[in-house]
Amino acid sequence: EQPSFITKLGDSQWQMAELVLILPLMFYGLLFGTVYRWLMKKIKGSLKKYSLPLIGKILLGAVAIFGVAVFAPSLLFSGQHAMHLVVEMGIELSVFLLFALSLLKLIFLEICLETGWTGGDIFPITFASILQGFAFAQLLPGYDPLFVVLVVSLSLAVTLLQKEWLAGIFISLFFPIKLWPIALILIFILRWIGIKVKAGRVHDAT
Repeated sequence: EQPSFITKLGDSQWQMAELVLILPLMFYGLLFGTVYRWLMKKIKGSLKKYSLPLIGKILLGAVAIFGVAVFAPSLLFSGQHAMHLVVEMGIELSVFLLFALSLLKLIFLEICLETGWTGGDIFPITFASILQGFAFAQLLPGYDPLFVVLVVSLSLAVTLLQKEWLAGIFISLFFPIKLWPIALILIFILRWIGIKVKAGRVHDAT
């Protein structure tokens, strides 16, 4: 009796006026994702200096899972089982709480992966990204909420997963077809930016 694998988040009535939001919201997703990846890399590098035995890692992960199970059960597992509640969460929870849950989900994912409680990362990142999208939708009440959620969540997920087409198409499945052209535009822009960044790194290295 589990919910559907893909949960539609609702309908969209976006207008041309919403197009002015694409670049600012996209760059937010890029910035947040880039800073988060850099910070996690630094933290992992520091923790490697204090290498725990396998049993210690497993116990640390178990403690984290227990804490989430008690205080934030909607963040358990991949997030897929709670995806059908994400719209309700996005409407009822405050902006601060949505941001906090999104960040906690990402940190929880990293803890699980680093302590041996492994699994896929695309659904947890999707869940966290959509929560952040709903937080921004509350900050921009005059615009189509699903338009805002799509731009933020897709940009953030692509940056975290570093896979434009996989993340972009997967995120798009949760949104109505009306928004798929916007998703396609975002995927091409983000892919172009990614290619430019990689080319710049290669040029610097040579």
